[in-house]
Amino acid sequence: MRWFVYILLLFLSFPAYTDEFNENEIRELELSIKHNFKAFNDRDINEYMKDIHPDSPVYAGTKDLLSKLFKIYRLKISLLDMKPLMIDEDYFILRAKQKSIKISGKAAYENTITDVLHVYKKYNNKWALWSSMVLDIKYIDN
Repeated sequence: MRWFVYILLLFLSFPAYTDEFNENEIRELELSIKHNFKAFNDRDINEYMKDIHPDSPVYAGTKDLLSKLFKIYRLKISLLDMKPLMIDEDYFILRAKQKSIKISGKAAYENTITDVLHVYKKYNNKWALWSSMVLDIKYIDN
């Protein structure tokens, strides 16, 4: 995981990447995130997984985790903010703030606002989520 952070920091140190953002690509990513969050809120694992790159090293684990999570909780997640950071022909990295609140569930859960880096990789000419890294978590009342 350290190699990922080092590479990410290297890419982020080149401001020229920020001039290459295309409004259509940003809109495509925002729609993908919103679709993904809707599938999560609807508890639709198959629809959720459509936005995850099938070759991602976290693909199988994500599907398994969602299955377990949906048995315990009903959560609602929403996108508060997103900022594109880097793009090249293979990857798109953005920083997002996401809110997660418990609607119902069998176990205790702390509502959060999470600051996260999302890495997307092209799959069938679409950006698909490759991996994510949490930068910060703030616990909130609601």
